[in-house]
Amino acid sequence: ALWFQHWSLLLGCILMGVYWMHLKKNIWWLVEMGWRKETAELVAKCRKWYYDQTGDLRHARLASPLPKLEETKAGHVAVVRTTQSGERLRPLAQLELVEGQPNKGEVSLVIDPSITFQEFMGFGTSFTESSCKILQQMGSASQERIVDAYFHPETGLGFNMGRLHMNSCDFSDGNWSCCENEDLSKFCVDRYEEAILPMVRRASKVAAAPLTIFASPWSPPKWMKDSEQMCQGGKLKEACRPVWAKFYVRFAEMMKEKGLSLWGFSVQNEPDGQTPWENCLYSPEEERDFIRDHLGPELEKSGLDLKLIAWDHNRDDLFLRAHTIYSDPDAAKYVWGM
Repeated sequence: ALWFQHWSLLLGCILMGVYWMHLKKNIWWLVEMGWRKETAELVAKCRKWYYDQTGDLRHARLASPLPKLEETKAGHVAVVRTTQSGERLRPLAQLELVEGQPNKGEVSLVIDPSITFQEFMGFGTSFTESSCKILQQMGSASQERIVDAYFHPETGLGFNMGRLHMNSCDFSDGNWSCCENEDLSKFCVDRYEEAILPMVRRASKVAAAPLTIFASPWSPPKWMKDSEQMCQGGKLKEACRPVWAKFYVRFAEMMKEKGLSLWGFSVQNEPDGQTPWENCLYSPEEERDFIRDHLGPELEKSGLDLKLIAWDHNRDDLFLRAHTIYSDPDAAKYVWGM
C-alpha cells in the first residue's frame, strides 16, 4: 500500500505540473497585467481577439483620429505641429504666401510655379526581418500603436509604400539566401512567412489599401560572388549574371503565390558600399551591363510588369550613374528611374 501511495503522489505532482503549465500559458498574461496595472493590455487583447475573429479594424485601434484640417485657402499653406509635450499633428493657423523680397533673417519659401517635376508616389518604410520579429515580441497594445502610427491614414503617417530585402540584409537574423542551387529548383520564400509577410498584410489592412512594395537584394548567394561570401564586399561573378537575373523573377513569382504582387525591384542596395554586412559591388558600367544584358530582359520576359530602379544609393554619385546608364539606350529602356 505504501508504494501505491508514493506512486499516486508522484503521478499527482506530474498532473499538477502539466495543469500549471497549461494555466500559465493561457492566463499568465492576466496575472502579469495585474501586477503591471496595464489596463491597455487587456483592451488590446480584446481588440486583437475581435480582429482575429472578424478582420474588422474599426474597434482594433487605440489611437483617436487626427483632427481634420480645414480646406487650404488660396495663397495659403496648411501648418501642423507635433511636440514632445503631447501635441500630435495639431492644426495651426494657415500661413499666407506673400510675393516680394523677404526681410533679412525672415523665414521664406521660394516657389516658381512655372517649373514642375514628377509627382510623389508616396512614402514608406522597409519590412526587415529583425524589425518584424521584434514587433512580434512586443505586447499587443504596443503592436497596435506602432502599426497604426506608420500606416493608418487617419491616426498615423499614412505610409503607402514598402521595401522587402531579397535574401538577408543587415537587419536580418543571420546570413541566408532563398536558394543555394544553380538551377533555382529549390527556391523557397517560406522564411518570409515567419514575420515579414504577416507584417506586410497587417500594414495593408491598416492602410485600407494594398501597399506598393518593391524588393532589393543586399547580396546574391555567396556561391555567386567572387569573394565567396555575402558580406565584406565582393562582386557578382560574370558567369552567374544570367542565373542571378532569373533569381529576381523567381522571387517575384513566389511572392505572388503568397498573395503579394511586387511593384518592382532595385538592382542592388548600395552598389558602391563595401560594408561589414551583406553587399555586392557594381561599377557604373557593371550595373549598366547587367541591366542591359540580363536583368532587364528577364523582367520584361516574365510578364509581371515589374519596374526597375537603378542606383539605389546616395545622391552624390547619382549623375555619374545616370549618365552611364541612360547614355546606353539598350539599358535605359529597362530602367523606370533612380
